[in-house]
Amino acid sequence: MPFDEVGYSDFFAALVGVPPYPYQIDMARLLIAGKNILLRAPTGAGKTLAVLAPFFYLYTQNGPARLIYALPLRSLANSIYQEATDLAGKLGLPTDAQLDQRGRERVSPFVTMQTGEQPDDKFFDRGRIIVTTYDQVLSGLLDGPYGLSDRLHNINAAAIAGALVVFDEFHLMEPARAFLTSVAFSNLFGDLCQSVWMTATATTALEAILVDALAVQMVPGGEMGREELLQSLPSVTQVTRTLQSHDYHLTADSILRSHRSRSGVVVNTVGRAQRIFTDLKEKLRTRPTPINLILLHSKFFSGDRRAKEQKLRTVFGKGSRHSAILVATQVVEAGLDISCDSLHTELCPMNALIQRAGRCARFPGEDGTVHVYPLPAEEKAWLPYGDTKGEDATMLRTRLVLERFPTGTMNYRDAVTWVEEVHAEDDAIAVREGWWDRQSKCIGLIEQNAIHRAPVRIAHLIRGDESDTLRLIVANHHDLPAAPGEREALSISRRALYRLFNSLPQPVGSVWDGSAEDPWKPIRSGEDIRKAYVICLPPQVAAYDSELGLMPGVPGSQVSPRRSEPPAPGYAPLRAESWVDHACRVSEESQRRLQRERFQTAPLGAAAWSRYGIPPEALSEAVRACALLHDLGKLQHEWQVWAETFQRSREPSYVHVVPLAHTDFDPANPNDRKREQGLKVRRPRHATASAYYGGALLARLLPSAPEDLRVPIASACAAAILAHHGGWFPAQDGQGGGIGHLCSEWASAVEQSLGITPDTVVISKLQYEADKRSRMQRLLGVCCNRDSLPRWWPLVAFLTRTVRLSDQRATAEVCYYE
Repeated sequence: MPFDEVGYSDFFAALVGVPPYPYQIDMARLLIAGKNILLRAPTGAGKTLAVLAPFFYLYTQNGPARLIYALPLRSLANSIYQEATDLAGKLGLPTDAQLDQRGRERVSPFVTMQTGEQPDDKFFDRGRIIVTTYDQVLSGLLDGPYGLSDRLHNINAAAIAGALVVFDEFHLMEPARAFLTSVAFSNLFGDLCQSVWMTATATTALEAILVDALAVQMVPGGEMGREELLQSLPSVTQVTRTLQSHDYHLTADSILRSHRSRSGVVVNTVGRAQRIFTDLKEKLRTRPTPINLILLHSKFFSGDRRAKEQKLRTVFGKGSRHSAILVATQVVEAGLDISCDSLHTELCPMNALIQRAGRCARFPGEDGTVHVYPLPAEEKAWLPYGDTKGEDATMLRTRLVLERFPTGTMNYRDAVTWVEEVHAEDDAIAVREGWWDRQSKCIGLIEQNAIHRAPVRIAHLIRGDESDTLRLIVANHHDLPAAPGEREALSISRRALYRLFNSLPQPVGSVWDGSAEDPWKPIRSGEDIRKAYVICLPPQVAAYDSELGLMPGVPGSQVSPRRSEPPAPGYAPLRAESWVDHACRVSEESQRRLQRERFQTAPLGAAAWSRYGIPPEALSEAVRACALLHDLGKLQHEWQVWAETFQRSREPSYVHVVPLAHTDFDPANPNDRKREQGLKVRRPRHATASAYYGGALLARLLPSAPEDLRVPIASACAAAILAHHGGWFPAQDGQGGGIGHLCSEWASAVEQSLGITPDTVVISKLQYEADKRSRMQRLLGVCCNRDSLPRWWPLVAFLTRTVRLSDQRATAEVCYYE
């Protein structure tokens, strides 16, 4: 669509309250043109608005279906979430969920949060803007979504299809892990998604990867463009920032000596932040003039953190005249629009130092000083910048730069030069594997996790093992939550838990394994911690204080606050539903989902055509075919025998008139569970049979597909049907595939739902085929062998995701969340 610069500028000014900078207009122009973008701008330049405002502008003009805003740290997400929510409210868009009388969500909030601590959009499906972390996005793409069961491994494998994906502060990703993996998937999905990469301090080594893999458009473009951007920003031209290196350690006294109005203190670990805060609090008791003292780090529950961030926006916001001291960790390096006149920081890698300096003299007309101190004299003081053996090489290089420039004016041009000097060599080494080889590794993991169903670990392609974290809930043994989502959780490193576990006189705590009868198991060894993604400790060994936050190893009494998870697409008991009704409901829901995904417009519809040659009507037919056929295997004679037997055990007068897709079943009712276990017949699997018999019907359901694409589209549909419950082709079922004969009513049911008369002769031959596995593998192999996956996996994953979410929603309208 043509870009209306005047119209957009007016929209931006009305939404934000100030006109856009020239680079923000350039961003909107490129986003509307469907380009991938690399935005490099100093802190305080308004990078977040540069993507949020265009998305709101495009929302009513056939833009991307959703914006996935991915951050490197979950602690940074709250500020972005609040900013996006505030903007949505200004436009009259829903900021809270609206429920019907039965408690089902009828209107979703426009902005949602999906992090380990606040998993409110587990399927990246509720919000139009989803604020999340990159490990949530990448784990889903790798078929191992964090926080979801193995049964749901593939539901987020195409979450980025049709989306605008923002990787904010991407220089904070580990280049050899999350960065390369993110680039690899962005290239794999190609035009099916659009990406924006935002940074103040990324090196040219990372920039070159993005240009090569994604053909990113640079904003600003060229040396002249960069200079024009800097000259246009009051946060650059109208501030004065001075660097001052010290040869003594950071203490409460050194902070108070230079305090003028607002001081910021940034240290590298939560423990040191808590100690400095405590020291300052003690010294300020005798001060005649009150000074606001605030501690902020990643180990606060959401209510306390939101209150602190709100206070920060007031006390450290633009135009503030408060006297205050903020003590914080890396959580202030990005995402918080605050400023101070004195910034005190421990030594850290140069890119982090520049980010921290961006919170000093941030607003036009301000001046400030950035004080840099050596690390404290304690064991392994360099952590988290390094490992247990020694500090990261970037720490030494940062020292060398600071020795050459111990004092003087800091400006953005020097900052870029210093970051390149300190980080370029390491970044170049880290990414020398290249995005192409990383993409091959990702395909290999998808093949293992999704096709072979031999799950393998994915964390090594996202974060390093040493920085691996998990969720921690604080609760007493007698009051463990029924599910982790019922209590707030905090992130904690496995390393810290190992230390705590080894220091306790006896094992304490529980680990969640999700089993039906007893989901919480006692922690008995470090191996339990290694495997866990959520853990529970009693307050006696994990104190929490609203002022200080979490203190592992310290006795306390406060427990994790209770929380209500957002309504899932249904938690009601299953209700008996005919096979025809269910197939039609899922089909109708799948078309509603496609409309929500804006499949007829960019980027999804246009990309399906440009990448695969699939017109929008053929994509719609493929989705409808998957929906209609996903439960075809339930028309097997044995499945219907089971359904009739169970329904009659519950209701003796029941007469089995039409084939069922669901029976009455209340999972919360112990009688129903006992009744099912006591049946002499077992419910057979159905997904394999659905794909097998469905393969013979698919061609007639794809009339708009180009002739040369009908087989690969049918292959992708069969794969989605096979995987719609999270499984694949079970090896133990032999050549017969565990596929039984269809019931006598199958043809009538198919004709009623699909609107076609099936070829009963063909189906009859398929029923008596001895080697059903080989026939299925030939069809699936068109899209799902190792050679074809790079091309066809995005389509397979998209169809799988669509049929799963459609099945959930349609089932929830009458029964239970599958």
